[in-house]
Amino acid sequence: MKIIKYQLATEINHGTPEKPDIETVLSGVTMPYTEASYAIAQTEAYQGQITVEDDGQPEPGPGAEDITLDMLADHEERLCMLKLTTTTV
Repeated sequence: MKIIKYQLATEINHGTPEKPDIETVLSGVTMPYTEASYAIAQTEAYQGQITVEDDGQPEPGPGAEDITLDMLADHEERLCMLKLTTTTV
């Protein structure tokens, strides 16, 4: 399974609005790889540095919802084919 790693920068003002004393704190972020999470990483990554690594774990199999949706799609296809091939007298 792939994971995304990057640094998130947070600026903290230890001073006042008139005399700011800004400290940049970097925090490590790790999340499972998806297209959506990669897009988030691109907007958040400090200096645009992102790594995608293989964590050595196998990709998870399809979940119950995915299996159910596949079965429903197959059923719908069969119903459509039945309607197309059925002749009315």
